[in-house]
Amino acid sequence: MSASRAAAAEAPGHYWLGWSCYILAVLALILLLPGNRLDPEVTRFVTLVGAIAAWRYGWQGIHQIRALIFRHRTFPRQRAMADMIDARDVTPHVYCLITSYRMDAAVKLATYRALFDEFIDFGMPATIVAAVTDAGDEMLIERLFATLDPPEHISLVLMRQAGTGKRDAMAAGLRAISRRNPPPGAALILMDGDVVLPPGTLKRSLPFFELMPDLGAFTVDNDVVSDDSHWAREWYALRFAQRHMLMCSMSLSRRVLVLTGRFSVFRAGIATDPSFIDIVENDYLDHWRLGRIRFLTGDDKSTWFWLLRRRWRMMYLPDVSVRCLESLPSSSFIGSSMRLMQRWFGNMLRNNGRSIALGPRRAGFFTWWCLVDQRLSIWTTLSGPTFALLISLSGRPEAIPLYAIWVIFSRLLQTAAVRLHRPHVSPYYPVLLYYTQVVGSAVKVYMSFRIDRQSWTRQGIRNVTSHGRALMQGNAFTAYLNLLAIGVFLFAAALIADVVKLPGQVHNIDFSKWNY
Repeated sequence: MSASRAAAAEAPGHYWLGWSCYILAVLALILLLPGNRLDPEVTRFVTLVGAIAAWRYGWQGIHQIRALIFRHRTFPRQRAMADMIDARDVTPHVYCLITSYRMDAAVKLATYRALFDEFIDFGMPATIVAAVTDAGDEMLIERLFATLDPPEHISLVLMRQAGTGKRDAMAAGLRAISRRNPPPGAALILMDGDVVLPPGTLKRSLPFFELMPDLGAFTVDNDVVSDDSHWAREWYALRFAQRHMLMCSMSLSRRVLVLTGRFSVFRAGIATDPSFIDIVENDYLDHWRLGRIRFLTGDDKSTWFWLLRRRWRMMYLPDVSVRCLESLPSSSFIGSSMRLMQRWFGNMLRNNGRSIALGPRRAGFFTWWCLVDQRLSIWTTLSGPTFALLISLSGRPEAIPLYAIWVIFSRLLQTAAVRLHRPHVSPYYPVLLYYTQVVGSAVKVYMSFRIDRQSWTRQGIRNVTSHGRALMQGNAFTAYLNLLAIGVFLFAAALIADVVKLPGQVHNIDFSKWNY
């Protein structure tokens, strides 16, 4: 079921119980604190965590303020002007490239029925190119299309995927659309085969191309629909809520950090440009150690990078939402979420360095600094639990409950911030926030040294090699570099926390009195 509907159905009883348990956990941890919790070394720990928190939460606060300004001041004016434009007067043709691979029949029926209904209701010429898996998919979609009896100006083109990945299927579909010579002003939708469009999506979104001539593409809000466990549904809902806030903040600068592959809309002239199709199909990264890495996943990062490099503006529409029919790769929430994070964060890391290299002038200063912060946050997020563990091992075990209290209160504040953007928040959110932040950072540390490792969950396609790999670039050298980075981080954290001392500090040597 939809995460928002699930929240509404389960509140208030279920949520009140959860929040009560949360408050009891705080009280129990406070009772665990000894009377000497203001010991100088523990005070130092509080100062260290507080300093990093001031930086991290200050940055999050900037995003919150920007998101609220965009949602309540900037975008309402844009929406009022866009509503004065009839999308059918300015959009001569709409193209849609939808890719699906081995989706359940119920998912395909829900997705394609909503898609066909939306194009029929829009009432303008449209071409839907569906990249499907096999003959069974073709028969089901053709039968549904014929049952709805669409007008002649709506055409359906079915293409069989080669099974070599989403990028190849997208490139073939974009070339098929390019051969139809899209007219000026046409729009092109890139979407996944498990996304349901609510009625009015096109009418409410396409006028923004006319309103903003420099707008190259936009993406929209997502709502999750899932039959997975409650933890999984809440995790998806939390991620989409955080995405909503960040996208609103970024849109204040007329840029976003990704053009989400679930549903994004481009000017057809951009999406059918040969160089755009080429980067979708053949995007790669030349790495100093791993050689040439061809991107298997992350097509939405490639399309975003193409626009960013050419200084096209991008936008997020916070009041247009599509429903994503999500399902975890397996029944294990921990295992599935880590696999998904490996894919998502791997895509981010492969794209991050070259995006930073564009510089603040081309990328825009705020966007550029957000890209830099993606790198910094990998380690700063891990610093809190690392300080707590090191200080507790040095003979101050009270650092652990003290840090736990800090985590509970700080994630409670972050949950309250989510409430500014969603009608309901769950007592699961503080736990899921901490899990995603800490485990996510650990996954990023791991993937930072293995950016050539990629996989598609549904297709079962993997890529763990790159061109020109030498002997020194094998798994052993990768593990060595990874452990070296972790070791440097732990040593620096121990020095900052005053858990270990440099030789001169240990022996209280005053080097200023030495005669040379």
